[in-house]
Amino acid sequence: METNTTENNIMTSARWRGRLKGAMYHIAAHRIIDISVWLQADVEDLYLATKNITTPAETYVINELMRIQADTERRKIANDIKIPDAVASAQHKFGEEEAEIIVCDQINIGELLTTKDLVTAYKGKKAARRKRMLLLIIAVIVGTTALFVSIGIHNLPANREERLYNEIMEHPEDELIKKYYSNFPNGVHYEDVLYKEAQFEPFNKSYILKRSIMEIYTEYLTKYPYGKYSNTFNSMYNSLWNQKIDVYDSLYRDSDCKKIFKRMLRSMEINMVKTVNVKFVPKFDLKSHSSMYSGDQMEMPPKILLETVFQNTPLNPYNNTKNIELEDILRDKFSSSLQTNFDKWLNENFITVVKEKDQYNGKSPTIVINYTIKNIIERDYQHGEIRHSVSLEILFDVEVRIPGADSVFKYSYRAKPDEKKYIPFNDKDLWPKLIIYYRIMSESCFKHFFDDMTERFASPKNKNDKPGSK
Repeated sequence: METNTTENNIMTSARWRGRLKGAMYHIAAHRIIDISVWLQADVEDLYLATKNITTPAETYVINELMRIQADTERRKIANDIKIPDAVASAQHKFGEEEAEIIVCDQINIGELLTTKDLVTAYKGKKAARRKRMLLLIIAVIVGTTALFVSIGIHNLPANREERLYNEIMEHPEDELIKKYYSNFPNGVHYEDVLYKEAQFEPFNKSYILKRSIMEIYTEYLTKYPYGKYSNTFNSMYNSLWNQKIDVYDSLYRDSDCKKIFKRMLRSMEINMVKTVNVKFVPKFDLKSHSSMYSGDQMEMPPKILLETVFQNTPLNPYNNTKNIELEDILRDKFSSSLQTNFDKWLNENFITVVKEKDQYNGKSPTIVINYTIKNIIERDYQHGEIRHSVSLEILFDVEVRIPGADSVFKYSYRAKPDEKKYIPFNDKDLWPKLIIYYRIMSESCFKHFFDDMTERFASPKNKNDKPGSK
């Protein structure tokens, strides 16, 4: 934007370009061992050199600077504004100086998008810091009148926090960040440490805290909605959600389920949650197997039989002591499969499935999976001999409940195994065979259900791709 306010506030395209080049150069100087080759590089070469080493916040600012500089240049040409070469050169140099101050002194890089005189603003901050340092030195000198007082001051929580904070600013290692969060959960520098973590996390492959960049953004915006970095965090938070939703939208075909899933994601973005509550409501329609054998065999209750099936444990039909309810087994199995689907459609750990009711978040969407497990036993004959066909079916009624939505999205699916199995009447291996057959058929039903879910929510636009893959 061309203005004529003060000499240092003339925002020419040359000054914007100076900020852009200076920012990329000093970012490269901090992260590339040999920077000498880039001393005379132009903006395009610097962009290629830094595009893989910038943080999300830095990437956003660099892209915005490129856009603003190009817009300003176009307006200058359109309005036939003449800028003397000497002024343009001075403005470019001034912009580079501003970028050096922001990057090298680790000031919020978003300042480069403002139109204020950053050199003057920084000198004010520097003078204030010198004043605070002088007061601190005086306090330390006074404190040295007695050794025990000096030691006591040194170990005050405020001083310990200040030392740890300064250490993090100089060497942002994840062990130090973890220590700060643990020791000073309400620390005066907590906001700055969060900002530092957001810059640091993408570069550290052995990241100890093991949380995603989205979790960092969410924590900051929840704790500091009007904080000094809130504009940067809001921009990067929205950008990350848009990126995930745009990629999902571009890969998969339109459908009613896809629309509701995107609506669910937007609700999560607005409510700043990354969890999906999953509720399982089971029903069982199980027939006894007594018609398949004569009275000299002991009956194995159908539900105990299925517990053995779904736990993938060895057969122990008459002494079930595992104390694990069938509903719990299936809940773990379903939630694990659902988590796998979410990881495929978006990105690993971008959405987390919550299956425990006491951990539900009221702002999160809820997926209710109502299911009925039914075993089907029918008498049959082969060569005059009695035999029975056995099969297992699962009827699913799925509901997607989004906070604030006017209606609940629903769909149903009946999962059937690939084939039924046949067992002769009074087979001496009846129970082991039933365990094996039901296990095969249940796996087939689960696979068909989650394949159907993927087809509904993530059917690829390119038919050469596998559903749900990226």
